[in-house]
Amino acid sequence: MPTRPTMKPMMDESQRQAYMQAMGVDCYVPRLHLPAALPSVLCEMPVLAEVAEANAVTNEVDVPATPMPKAKNGSAAAMQALLGEAKPKQSRQSTQAVVATSPAQAIPQFALSIVRGGNILIVDDGLSDQINSAEYLQLLHNLLIALGAGKQQLTMDSFIWPMVKNAQIDQTETAARQTLNAFLSKQVDQLKPQYIMVMGEAAANYITDEALTNGSLYTHPQWQLPLICTHSASPMLADRSLKRAVWNDLQPLLCLIKSS
Repeated sequence: MPTRPTMKPMMDESQRQAYMQAMGVDCYVPRLHLPAALPSVLCEMPVLAEVAEANAVTNEVDVPATPMPKAKNGSAAAMQALLGEAKPKQSRQSTQAVVATSPAQAIPQFALSIVRGGNILIVDDGLSDQINSAEYLQLLHNLLIALGAGKQQLTMDSFIWPMVKNAQIDQTETAARQTLNAFLSKQVDQLKPQYIMVMGEAAANYITDEALTNGSLYTHPQWQLPLICTHSASPMLADRSLKRAVWNDLQPLLCLIKSS
């Protein structure tokens, strides 16, 4: 008669909770049941001991200057073991100072629009809720036609930073540039564009470490593609007079396209 395979013991609940706390996960519920997995057993949640430093709650803790007197029914060493050794002084003010200088407060927040189509990859500042995406894409389509790129089927994606709200993940400005660079590198590999148009201040600040100027042609150090900067396209939908400034910035790109 075949015997049932021996199941390995499940992870202790206190150990699982400790792992989740270390990863910054408040609660985990599986989305689906694993094949051949045993049904979950309802068990009582164990009482987990919370680690709390007394010096982070009270203003200060004094170290006793004199040895502890002997107890009647025990030794001073036993009493010391029960009460625990006193902590050095640490004020509440110093604890708050560490929190105030936490790098989480310096996390950059921005959104970009990645417009794909044809031989020009467009990286623009993110659209607000008041902007009609269809009108926005039509404006960029007309701009590309004026540059000699021809009719194209434009698609748009969004890049939002930070991607996740987790203090344990690096979300600094350097991490934002590296993540955006990796995202755009994949777009360049797939689309094989010949030029890159960067529109808006946020796009220009994070696409490269160099200080970019509107109307000047650059060569991206990694992709080795001509790159030009100008104003964001979204304000042109509300103020048509801004088209002239954008068109003047794109003249070097227009000359490069005509000469190639």
